[in-house]
Amino acid sequence: MSQSTATKYSREKGTKTCRKLTHRNEPQSF
Repeated sequence: MSQSTATKYSREKGTKTCRKLTHRNEPQSF
């Protein structure tokens, strides 16, 4: 796996997790 692919995957995963937490704790934030 190339580094850029790993970064893209990691970033996407982090965004999904962040969105989930934000939606659960502060739904009006997004």
